[in-house]
Amino acid sequence: NKFGRKCYICGTSENITKEQLCVHHIDYNKNAICNGKEWAFVPLCRSCHAKTNGNRWYWFNLLINYWLDKYEIPWVM
Repeated sequence: NKFGRKCYICGTSENITKEQLCVHHIDYNKNAICNGKEWAFVPLCRSCHAKTNGNRWYWFNLLINYWLDKYEIPWVM
């Protein structure tokens, strides 16, 4: 709900795709939520999520910089 049920990259909503969005771990660490700290997760449509499997450094840098700028995660500062 934090993102309005829209893909973080292309903005497509769940209403249009008729399926739930995927949760993308920006740092590709699927255990990140288990460490008790808030970490950057974003919702992605199936198409955009597939794109993030290649060229991981590009997607990590793009998404983490936007995330940090927009949400100013306090533990990073």
